[in-house]
Parts: sequence; structure tokens; C-alpha cells
Amino acid sequence: MRELMSADGMAQEERDGLIGRAYYAVAVTYGAVPERDVSSQAQEADVQSVDTSPDIPEEPSMEMSIKAWYRGHHADDPSGEFLHDITFRELDDALPMGSALYPYAGIDSSDVREILFTQLAELSGRSYDDIARAWIGTPAAEARREHEEASIVEESTIEAEVQESADTIGDTASDDATREKTEEGTAEPSRAAEEQGVEKTIAEQPFPDPEVIAEPGSSIPEELAPGAAEGEQEHTVDLSRLDLAADMTTTAGKRAVFQRNLAAVQIANDLEQSGRMATEEELAVLRSYSGFGGIPEAFDTRNASWHSEYEQAKGIMTDAEFTSARASTLDAFYTPPEIIQAIYEGLHKAGFQAGNILDPSTGTGRFLQYMPEDMKRESIRVGVELDLLSAKIARYSSDNARIIQRGFERTRFPNHSFDLAISNVPFGDYIITDTNFTKNYFVHDYFLKKMMDEVRPGGLVVAITSHGTMDKKDETLRRELAQKGELIRAVRLPNQLFAGAGTDALSDLLIFRKRERELAADAPLPEWVHADRQEHTYYHGGEDITSEYYVNHYFMQHPENILGTPSVQRTAFGVAPYVEGHDGKALAEELSAALSSLPEQTYQPSAQPLPIPKEEDAPEKNQPFGYYEKDGSIVYYSPQGEAEARIFDEKTSVQVHMAMQIRDRIRAMYDAELRDCNDAELIQHQTALRELYDSYTKKYGNIFKDTRLRRHFGDDASYPLLTSLEVVEDGELVGLSDIFSKRTIHAYTPPTHADTPSEALMISMQEKGRVDIPYMSSLTDLPAKEIIKDLEYVSIFEDMETNSYVPADEYLSGDVRGRMEKLAQQRQKWQREMEGIAREQTFPIPKLFPHGQSDMDLSMKKLYQVGVSGVRDFTDEEKKDLFRGENRGYFYFVMSHTGEFHQEQYFRFLTENAPEFAQQLNDPLFYLECLRNDLRFGFTVNDTHRIFSDTLNAIGIRESDSGKFITDKMMGFLYQKFSAYQNGAHPEVLETAQLAIDLQEYLRSYDERLKQVCENSTDSLIAYLRNEIGRAEKNYAALEKVKPKELTADEIKINLGATWIPADDIDQFIADTLECRSLQRIVQYAPATGEWRVEKKNHVSSNKVKMYSTYGTQNTSALDVLEAALNHRQIRIRDEEGRVNEKASLLVAQKMDDLRDAFVKWVYQDEDRKHRLVSYYNRHFNNIVPRTFDGACLTFPGMNPAIELKPHQKNAVARTMFGGNTLLAHVVGAGKTFEMQASAMESKRIGLCKKSLMIMPGHLTEQFGAEFLRLYPNAK
Repeated sequence: MRELMSADGMAQEERDGLIGRAYYAVAVTYGAVPERDVSSQAQEADVQSVDTSPDIPEEPSMEMSIKAWYRGHHADDPSGEFLHDITFRELDDALPMGSALYPYAGIDSSDVREILFTQLAELSGRSYDDIARAWIGTPAAEARREHEEASIVEESTIEAEVQESADTIGDTASDDATREKTEEGTAEPSRAAEEQGVEKTIAEQPFPDPEVIAEPGSSIPEELAPGAAEGEQEHTVDLSRLDLAADMTTTAGKRAVFQRNLAAVQIANDLEQSGRMATEEELAVLRSYSGFGGIPEAFDTRNASWHSEYEQAKGIMTDAEFTSARASTLDAFYTPPEIIQAIYEGLHKAGFQAGNILDPSTGTGRFLQYMPEDMKRESIRVGVELDLLSAKIARYSSDNARIIQRGFERTRFPNHSFDLAISNVPFGDYIITDTNFTKNYFVHDYFLKKMMDEVRPGGLVVAITSHGTMDKKDETLRRELAQKGELIRAVRLPNQLFAGAGTDALSDLLIFRKRERELAADAPLPEWVHADRQEHTYYHGGEDITSEYYVNHYFMQHPENILGTPSVQRTAFGVAPYVEGHDGKALAEELSAALSSLPEQTYQPSAQPLPIPKEEDAPEKNQPFGYYEKDGSIVYYSPQGEAEARIFDEKTSVQVHMAMQIRDRIRAMYDAELRDCNDAELIQHQTALRELYDSYTKKYGNIFKDTRLRRHFGDDASYPLLTSLEVVEDGELVGLSDIFSKRTIHAYTPPTHADTPSEALMISMQEKGRVDIPYMSSLTDLPAKEIIKDLEYVSIFEDMETNSYVPADEYLSGDVRGRMEKLAQQRQKWQREMEGIAREQTFPIPKLFPHGQSDMDLSMKKLYQVGVSGVRDFTDEEKKDLFRGENRGYFYFVMSHTGEFHQEQYFRFLTENAPEFAQQLNDPLFYLECLRNDLRFGFTVNDTHRIFSDTLNAIGIRESDSGKFITDKMMGFLYQKFSAYQNGAHPEVLETAQLAIDLQEYLRSYDERLKQVCENSTDSLIAYLRNEIGRAEKNYAALEKVKPKELTADEIKINLGATWIPADDIDQFIADTLECRSLQRIVQYAPATGEWRVEKKNHVSSNKVKMYSTYGTQNTSALDVLEAALNHRQIRIRDEEGRVNEKASLLVAQKMDDLRDAFVKWVYQDEDRKHRLVSYYNRHFNNIVPRTFDGACLTFPGMNPAIELKPHQKNAVARTMFGGNTLLAHVVGAGKTFEMQASAMESKRIGLCKKSLMIMPGHLTEQFGAEFLRLYPNAK
């Protein structure tokens, strides 16, 4: 720098060189070497700071080149070569360009765009729909980020008031049917927020017993409406701050929706506690509740940008409510009110005025609320909803409708109880089991089936369902519906129906009228039962691909009932129908028109009004698969609870009656023992049982020998209970079971208190099978934070992949190296996020001209013109519009395709004709922003631009340098200097010598200040990330201590044929050992078949001696020997007559051994290969730490107290329960049967499984059943 300052007469070229070298020296000294691949250097530095496997690919980030990423993940797709070398962040910023994005990024097809958008969504933490919306014209990414930042600032201000207030809230209107829905959504509410703000005090309360139907305003039993728990914090909701019209189309909208829904939960809790009616303002909030579908971010503990919302939800909701809300984040979407009103308008025209109305998946009650007032007033309305939160909201927002919080399959309304069943049915790929049906159905099919059953003949079934109901290839459901109902109208709704909820799904509105009489089995079925096969061909991966899909025949014949433009969209499984149409009010008007043609007499009221729907009593307690007496006759109860008459001869009937008496007496005795009866009562039961048993055996002999009883009573599920009364060994009776003389069942009460967190952990594992922090907190009366503080890093660890706590023995076992690898990657991600936030706060570089929502419409023709001539062919108005801030994305694109002459003319035009823009041309920050977007001007625009260019030259940035390769550090320095200059501190701040001094100081302090902010900042996000990084490091350190010892090359023998050796290494072995040269790969491995293949004709030269003598024979080349060795096969040499030539075969076998020995010596000769293979082996084969299972803490409620499992049996049960797949490889007589039975009972008791399936030889089933009941006398 001194040399530069003293070189007055130096040529400009020499001067520039000195400046560049000076900058380079400064950068090297202070860690800012201006390498072009800055992002990859930073990545390298991050990776070196953590012990990760060398074969982990570079983790994608927003700073990664889209071209490098695409070529790395889609190497076979030539489209990657056409992509421009821009980063994912630049791609994100360019989304508002719309179709101009194609030439800007070098995207040559929609397939490539879709792949890049999907990866961008993953990297940016947004949904694919958010990315697509930004691209097609909604507010761009930058605008959204500004909204988010504004929200965060606002929320941080509100957080100071959280002791008394819960924060803002907002979203769409609310309350329709849905449980687990994968394709449904939400839209805008019908009522706006009142301008007047009303504050209400809200206290969280537990939800009433799900089986109790409480109506708003009714008195709530004291036990169902307790006061706030001691220490429970009250929350205040300022209703005036809620945005009832917000939707999910932007991040800011999502936050408003979340806050609005949270307020609705608080209001419902307050109404539940006080027993009062809701005010109009509160009703507006309750009815705007739209569930948490599409907002999973708020329930993700690892999402730093939503951490504030997560804490609010945890602080306001009860544990049950939080669990309910989190479980609904993927599938809780509700029908827009205007759509519901349009449906009711159509039903009214079709003749339906009032009646018994059922909504079996009511959600928050929208279908019960948004009906005409006279229909609401004259009808009996019943809503059923499984989700706890939704049912609670529905209870207080649907004007005294009857709300049942229970699964639809658990309701017991008689068939024909309703005039209308109407709902947005849930959709999913899970099965609903209902004993009223002879088979199981997927949830959406089940709802339609049961709705059809529960309406009367002539009644209506109206359902919004996934298009799959009508379009799927399987006709089973449609056939069954057609037997009972007529399809009056089907309307295909556009994918945009639920756009306001952030989801895109094709759905249908179906209207059925139940037949007076079912169709005969052989009657012809209507055409809508069938779906027609369609084909669609699209171009992908360089070839045409044809996929099939199905469309219901009804829509092929009635295209007028498709509300939009039908097309096809690609999915993960091929293609599917798609309808492009409107949403909101426009769609409601179209739907109303489509239903206006319903015949007026479609619905006829019944002659006599139906009685008020009332559920039937619970079925008899008689268990299925059992014999019982009914009305003096013996009946057998089927799985559906139906009593089937069984006719026996008189002798058999008496015997079966006696067996039933013994069974019922045993059950009565067990019930008494479970009630903890006294010894006197137990003796009475035992005496009565012994009398019955003695009478039976006196007449029929021992039970285990009674073949008649087995033949006639063996299909009773309790038959093993009878055989368990006798102890049989080797086919002989050796005594009677303990049931006759001892207490074999003890009443069990789960623990309700623990003195310490460690004791609570043991109880949690025993009762829940997992680390359940809220449960442990209730046992100890300690806050969850204290429980975690006491146990974490010693007895429990948080699995940061699943965001759940697990026992230490589970976390510190298994694939430890894999867990360390993922933990290191997560830590790096958090570190980058924290440094990014700190950098923005410490060295802010704001976007001076953010991309907004652009109104410019550049047609493809115009884009083509831009690519050829830049701004030259723009009209004067277009030239002005181009410079506006909201069109800045277009500006950069157009200017980059404009030559210097026309660029100069353009700026002259602006100076002379657009004075409102000319001022920006005198702002050096404008040119800095252009630089950031890789736009440089090779001419001098004005004096300001000259000063800007001179400044860049002074610090070593040349005109040829690309903006995207200039580091954030340099950008921050330039922003500071130009801001100071613009604010009047000129010209001294841009003086060459001073710039060099300031740059040195800036670079020296940059990393230090950044580190200080990361370590000491009180910013909530930085503090959160800093804490998470610290916790991750503690987890990593614990794993480091238990990971297997690294094996060295001397301890790892790599044999020829190991499938994990790369084929390239085998190729190199061939080249080095056989001196075989080839233009193509010689060796290939097929993972699917596990077979190696050696191409023997691909090489162009080889050492013939080694090929046919050293490692081969005259008739068998070394490559043939190699292929056999790789596949662990022997080569048999045969003569012309097919006989094995033992001598020749033995020689080939010797050559194979020689080749294997040569490989073992060769494989470690190269140090790089040695390090790579040893590292791979340790990562993938020396990575498992076995878990030790301890069953000592298991208590086995319900087990016969006379039987005590041995320690190895308890450990085996623990392994089966907590370890997954288990092989009980004990010797004969070690107690495997008891281990299996205890494992099944314990897993069912604590909820680890619903059913256990045990397989054994048929002749052992009776013995196995008897043993089971000896171990667990009261097992069902």
C-alpha cells in the first residue's frame, strides 16, 4: 500500500495490479481470500470443524449453484448443462420474473423448473406451493421476507407482554368436517372482525369427557369445569388485533392465521370454564377458526423462525390440545363458508327445508352453522368430530347444535335416523374398523357408506370428497353406493377450492338420494359406477412417457359439471386429473349455478317427522366368539355382535350349558379379584367353581380329554380358559391350577406419584413404553424443564431428528456414527443460520430495491426480443415501468441482455424523461445493488457512477469481477462507505488511502464482532440457536464416548468380491495388476441382483502373460477368473463330452487364489484409497453399538403372581417391547413361550401395539392357549 501511495507516475494498469495485490494481502491476513468459489470454501471450513465422514457429499444450501446441484443429482440429464451458474438464493429472488425466469436461469423445461422449485422449497423451509405462487405472480420472496421480518419485530414487542397477553391472531373462516384429510383445504371467512376491540380473560381447561355431549350455555357439571389449576397462567386476548380475513397464501398470512386460531382456542376454554355464552365478537373469532392444517412450522421445535409461535402454543394450550393441534397440521382443512352456503341454496331449491341433519365429520361445525336461518331453526342438527380442538370450537360456535366428540365409527345412531347427512368427509389411506360392517373400508369410503345407512329412504347424502371416490379404478364402493342410492348430481370442484388453506386438491361434490328399495343384485348399474381409462404422454428425461389415469364416466358425459378447465398434472405416481378454476366467491357463484338445475321435487319430506336422533344403548357385554343363553336358547355371538342360534341335541346342550357356567364363574371370580375382594369373598368364588368343576368331571371326565367338548365348544373364545383349570404334563393330569386355591390376579393401580425424576422415568417406561415428559411431570409435580434438567445427558437424550426424548441406552446405541453424522450436519445448519442472523444485525446490507409484486407482463415474444436486443425495442412507457422498484427483477434481466450503447441511451432517456428516477441514478447504493445482481456498466453513467467505479478499483474489484463472487464482507464494507457518502461524509470517506486503512480495520474486526454477537446476543432467535447448538454438542460428545473404536487398515481385511467396494476400484485393480487398458468401464455391479459383471471385450490392450498365465490359463482369461471371484463362484472346466476336468479346474482355482491374494496386497498400496476404504468401512460396518435391555423395572400387571419370570426372560420382554425385531434364540426349556406371551400383553397394555399375531403348529394351539391363561388368567 505504501508503494501504491508513492507511485504518482505509475501507469493505470500497474496501479490496478498493485491495488489487487494489496487487497489480496489484506484478505489473506484477515481471512477473506477473494476466491471465486467462496461458498464452497465456507462449506469446507464448516466441514473441517466437525468430525464427519469423508464420503458425505456437500450439503445443499441457498448459496449453492443451481447448476452444480442439478448436475450432481441428475448427472444423466443434459438439461443441467444449460442452467446458468446462479445460486438458489438468486433463483429465489428471481421468482417474480415469472416466465422470464426460464432464460434468466437457463431452465429449458417445466420438469427442470419443478425439480429446482422442490429443492428450493426444502432449502428455504417453505412449501412448494409458496414457491410456485411467488413465481406465478403473488408477492415475491423478498416481499414475503419483509412481511416475516415485520411480523418477527412485532412479535418480539408483544413477547414482552406475554405474561398477560397471548399476542395477535388470524385466519379464515371455520368449521367443517375433517379428520385425517390429505387433500382438503380452507378458504376465506364470511365475517370480518369487528372494529371495536374487546379483551377477554381466558383460562386453559381440560376438555370434558369425550362421551359427554355438552351444549353451549348449558350448565357444566362441576367435575367437567374445574377452575384454573394452581399456578396456571391466564392469558388475555385483544380481539381487535385479529385478522379474520387472513389466509395461507403468504408467510405473514400464515402467522395471522395461527394467531387467530390460537385466540379461538383461548375463547373456547374460557367459555368452557365460565359456562357463559359467547359474545358476537367471540363468535366471529370462533367461526374463523380454520385449524392448523398447513402450519406445521408452528409445532416444529427445530424451526427457528417459528419458535415464538411454538412457545405461545405450548404456553396457551393444554397438553391434550397441543397434541391434537400438532396431529392435525397435515390434514386439518375446512370448507369455505361461501361454498357451504351455495350447497344449501341448491338443496333448498331441490326441496329440502328442514329435518334431522347429520354432519359426521363436522370439524368446527361449518356445515351446521352456515345453513339458512330458517333451516337451522327448524332442524335437529348433530355434529360428530374426533379432533378435540375442533369439537370444542364447534360446540361454542354452531348455535346449540349437538356436538359429539368421538369417532364416527363409535357413534350408535340407528339406521334411517336422519333426513340429510352432509359433510366434507375425511380422506386418507388408513382403515376404519366397524363391527357393523362385514369388511373394513378406507376412511373416506367408510364415511360415505355409513352416511348412506343413517339417512332414511328418500333422504339425502351430500359429501365433498376426494376425486378418487369417483375416479379410482376399483368400483367396489361405487357399486355398493349405487345399490342403496341414486346419484342426483356430481360437481367437480377445481383444485383451487382450498387454496386459501395452502393446499391444492381436486375434489367432488356428490349428492345422493337414498332409494326406497335397494337394487337387486343382478340389476344393471348406472354409468357413474364406472371410470374410463385415459392416457397422457409427456416428455421427461429425453423420452416420451405415457401414463394412465381414470376419469369417471359421469364427468365424461357431463363436462358442464366440471367447474373449471380440466387438464392433467404430473404427480409422484404418474399423472392425475387437474381442474384449473376459481376459488372464493367466484367459485361459489359457479357452484350455485350448477346446482340451480336440480329438480324441485328431488327431496320429499317424510309423512311423519323423524324422532329426535338418539343413540342406541351399548351392545350387550357378551363377547364375540362365545356361547351364551338368550331367550332360553343357546346362541353364538359373531364378531359383529350378532346372535346366531345354535341347535344341539339334548345331551350336548346340557354339556355346553355346564361349560358356560364354569366359564362365567371363572370370569366372575376374576372380576372380584380385580376389585380387590377380600379373602372370604374369593373363597366363596373358588368353592363354587370347584363344585361346578367336580360336577362336570364326574359326568364327562377331565376337560383336557373331552373330545366332545372340544368339538362343540372349541370355537368359544373361552375354551382355553376351561383347559387351563387342569395342569397336564406328557398327556397326563398332574394337578389342578392355582385358580382353585390361590389369588391369581391382583388389582393393579398405576403409580400416581414419583419422588424423583429418575423414578418417574422408570414409571414412564413401564406404563408408557417411552419417555413421556408431561406424564413424568404429573408424577413428580415438577415442571417439565426441571425434569429435563435433572435427567438430560445422563438418563435421557433428545433425538434431534424426531424432536423427542429417548432413554440414554437407546440414544447411545444402534448406528452411533450415523447419528453423529446427522447431528454434525444439523449443528452446521444451525451455525450458519445463527451467523446469518448475526451478520444481518451487525453488518446489515438491506435490499434497497426489493422485488415486489410486478404488474409487468412480458410475453414470450417480448422475452425473445429482450434476448436479442435488450431494452432497445421497449416503448417509452415500458422503459419507465421497467425502472420501477417492483419491476427491478425484470430490470436486471433486461439490462443483462442489453449492449453498452443501448444501456447508455436508456439511462440518458431516464435522466431526460423521468426525473423521479433520475435521482436514483445519483445514488451510489443503486449501483451497489446492481453489482449484487451481477450487473456492471462498462461506461460512465454520471459522476456518481464514476465515483462508485473508482472506489471499486481502489479496493481491487475489477470491472470483470462478477457480483455474485464478491463476499458478504466486501458488500458490507461498501454499503457502509456508500451510505456514509450519501449522507454527506464525502469525499474523504472514499479517498484511496483511507479506504485501504478502513478496509483493513473492517476485515480485522468482522469475524471477531460476528463471533461476539453469536456468543452474547440476547436476540431471541440467536439465543435459541445458540442453545440448540450447545445441546447438540453435548449429544455429540456423549456419542463420541461410546462410538466403536476406529479400526485400522491392519484390522480390516478387504476381500475381492466385497459388494461395498466401488466398481471404479476394481477397474483400477485390473489396470494395475493385469495392465489392462480400456476406454470404457470394465466392471459393473448390480445392487438389485447382487451380481458383478466383467466386460471381457471392452479393453484395448493387456499384459498377455498376466492375463493368460499369471492369473489365468490358456483357455480361461484372468477376467473370467476375476468375475467368478467377485461373485464367489468356482469355475469348473469340462471336456467336450461335459465331464469335469479336475486338473484344469484345480489350476483355475489356484489362479483365483492368486488373484485374491494380489487384490489384498494391492488394495492398501495407495494411501488415498486406503484412507477412503477404511473410513467407509468404519462408517458403515463398524458403526453399531449394541443396546443392553434391562427388564428389571417391568412389573407385568395381570400376570399370575405365582409365576415369576427369570431375569433373562424379563430382559427378553424388554427387548421385544423397546427394540423392535427380536430373535429369542434360547435353548429348549428357557421359557420362550412365556416371553412371547408377556411381550404381547405388555405391548398391548402400554399401547405399543393393537394386536399381536402368534403363529405355531396347529396341534399346539390348545396347549398354547392354556399356558397363556395360566400366565395371564384374565387374558381375553
